[in-house]
Amino acid sequence: MASITRTPAVVRANGDATRQWSTYGWFSFRRTGALVPFKGALAHDFLTLIAANPDVFRISKEVRVLQWYDGEQWRRHAPRYAVYRRRRASEPPSLLLVDVLWSWELARNQTKYARLRKEADESNLNYRVFTEQDVRVDPRLLNAKTVQKFAAANSVRKDVVEAVWRFADDREDFSVDDVVSAGVASYADAYAGALHLVAIGRLTFPLGRRFDADSRIAKRVI
Repeated sequence: MASITRTPAVVRANGDATRQWSTYGWFSFRRTGALVPFKGALAHDFLTLIAANPDVFRISKEVRVLQWYDGEQWRRHAPRYAVYRRRRASEPPSLLLVDVLWSWELARNQTKYARLRKEADESNLNYRVFTEQDVRVDPRLLNAKTVQKFAAANSVRKDVVEAVWRFADDREDFSVDDVVSAGVASYADAYAGALHLVAIGRLTFPLGRRFDADSRIAKRVI
């Protein structure tokens, strides 16, 4: 789980948090054990969401610096994160350079980020800005947060994880209810074991549907 090193200071508008700059800490990406720094609740939510993507195998603050022309001179810009993805181990990884901004920040600096995207495209680099409209979308974010709860190795017993994995290994897909009906584990253990295997990248389920006992879970093709 992520560690928050200071109490969040939240300013709300129309019931939604719009500025949470004093929330910061380290996000633990369980597939690699890497600690990824974040500043702001929106950045934390982005990391939670991207960590649930089964194709993501690395998240880094070591990024390629982009250049953009402000009309008078060339300027340098370091995106916030580098996200590495691949569907199979045999495939070359793809790199996504990411900035995480509130919509009002993007609107205020629209020219800058449009030119950054143009320069990235011309350099054959994949660059994208994520705002709260991309990140804070349920059920995807809610599912990602649920996965993150079971990401830590001590969040579920090892024998439970192994039992759920053996059950999954013999099937094209399955549900938590299937694990329980087969007498492999209790509901609580089957739920935790399956989501832990999702967190470490061995299983996957569609984030676009709220995860429950009937959700279809499948092995990742690696």
